[in-house]
Parts: sequence; structure tokens; C-alpha cells
Amino acid sequence: MDLGLNHVIRKNIIPVDRSASGLIAVPGDDGPGGIIVLCEDFLIYSRVGHDERKCYYPVRRDTKTYDSQNDRKLFITSSATFSMGENFFFLIQSEYGDLFKVSMDCTEQLVHSISVQYFDTLAPSVSINILNTGYLFHAGEASNHGLYLFKSTGDDEENPVVCHS
Repeated sequence: MDLGLNHVIRKNIIPVDRSASGLIAVPGDDGPGGIIVLCEDFLIYSRVGHDERKCYYPVRRDTKTYDSQNDRKLFITSSATFSMGENFFFLIQSEYGDLFKVSMDCTEQLVHSISVQYFDTLAPSVSINILNTGYLFHAGEASNHGLYLFKSTGDDEENPVVCHS
């Protein structure tokens, strides 16, 4: 899209899963570019000329049953991107309030793997934003808004990680 010329040119069409409910832009200047498609129970990294990378979200025990027909699907309601130079990651929040950190293992334009790790739980929100000063702003859906300070990015934690290579 060229904002100066006020027009849009379609360069390619990429089919997405029927359960897709959101998109996250992946930084392209210092990162691999492309998009993350948020679907029910999983996300997909996609870019023209690159193999797709699919990764499932970690699941709470109380939302899954052993009957595959009655399993509840996990929807992502909000997301935020943190980008500082070549370092970037994404926070996504589920309808239950769980925050997940999405990180990518990549070299220049090639994504080797994508991982989703449980990060924290907040009240469900309408929107989340990561500020450059190290704060997370949380606009509550049915609760008070909040401003949280990051103590760490969760890289040193031993939480369950779901990866796709």
C-alpha cells in the first residue's frame, strides 16, 4: 500500500484457514517480514515464497475434555508487538486472559521455527500495547485498565513451550 499515491495494488493471494480471526504484521526491516495468522487453537507464519510455520497454543487443562467433539477452541482476542532493532517478539492474549509470548528463530529473511510460550494471565482485554519504556498497557474489557512493568521477557523461565520447526 502506498499512502502517498492513495491506492492499493494486489501482488499475491494467500489462502488462510477458515478459523482465522486476526493478523499480526512481522517486522520486515530488521526481521523476516510476513504475517502471523491467528486461528482457533493455532497460529501460522506466512510469507510469499516461504514455507508456512504452524504452531499450537499451550492449553489449560480445564478447557480441554477427552471427547474430541466437545473440545473448546482457544481464540486470541488481542495482540501487541515489541520491536527494538533486530530483537522482536509478540504478546497475544486469549479469551481467558492468558498471555502468550510468540518468538521466532530466524536468520535475515528465513524463519527456522516459531514458538509460543505461556507468559502470564491478566483480565481479558480489548487491547494490549507494549511501550518502549518497558511497560505493558492493558485496556480491560470488563475490568480496570492496567499498566504493568516487565521484570523479564520470559526467556529464562521454565514454562511450557510449543514449537514448530
